Parts: sequence; structure tokens; C-alpha cells
Amino acid sequence: MNPHPGRKSQITEVGGDHTGRRFTWDLVLICGDPKTAGTYFGGYTGPVAPIACPDNVAFDSRGDLWISTDGMPSALKYDDGLFHVELGGPERGRVTQFLAVPAEAETCGPVIHDRDGSVFVAVQHPGEDGTWADQHSFFPDYVKQSGRGRFAGPRPTVVQVTRIG
Repeated sequence: MNPHPGRKSQITEVGGDHTGRRFTWDLVLICGDPKTAGTYFGGYTGPVAPIACPDNVAFDSRGDLWISTDGMPSALKYDDGLFHVELGGPERGRVTQFLAVPAEAETCGPVIHDRDGSVFVAVQHPGEDGTWADQHSFFPDYVKQSGRGRFAGPRPTVVQVTRIG
């Protein structure tokens, strides 16, 4: 049973039996550069954000899909990020980028509290291709800290994005 009236179900139980072992599905996305043959965005034909390497997914209170990525720099030459995907109506399949993480990092573990106007994501391994002597990131501080007892390098962080107004 589709819990969101007016939205197309992505997975449908055979015979409507949610305890059954058989189902059909409707493909929503084939990620990649939208200009490349073979990509598919749920039938949406307008502009979409390029997306590749989905890593984690979450759903908001409307039933829309949120995807965090890991590996986009190697696949599409864009930093990883968090993307929103419409799952209903004429914009079904429309992908918009919500945020990007620093270079050499991935985003994961999205928690969507859209009714409260907040989103949480973890930023993992910023500057992962650097070394102790050659740091590639200073996230989340963005400034090189020096001095006794101060770490001058990147740290994984949980970020909260809050809507104001």
C-alpha cells in the first residue's frame, strides 16, 4: 500500500500483500551525468544535478528521497554531496543538490527533519589524500591551527543545516 496518496509507489507488493515475498518495482534513477546516454531520472526531462555513487539514502516526511554520495570526484569530477529527489508528480525524478562536502570527503548518514527545517549529515575523511606533512583540508575549521597541543588537520564532523524563516 502506498502511504503517500498521489505519489507513485516505487515498490509494489504482488496482490497488495505487504507480508508477501513477491513484489514489482519501478526504477527511479540511473545515476550519472544527465548528458550521458543511459542515465534516467524517473521520467523527468528538465535540468537535474549530476549525481553518481549513491552511498546512503533517507526519506523526508513527504516521502521524497535524499541521497548522499561517496566517489563522485572519480566518477563525475564533482565533490560528493547530499541530493534531494522528487518522487511524485510532474517533477518525479528531479534531482537537486542540497549541499556539497569539502574535497576528498564523503557525506553519509543523512537524517532529514524537514518538518523542523533541519538536516544532519556526517562528513567523513576530509582531505583523505593528504599526509601528516601535507594536509589537504582543514575542515571543519578551514584555518590552519598551530601551536602546542593544537591539531592542524581535518576532522570528520557531523553537520546540521537549519532553515531560517
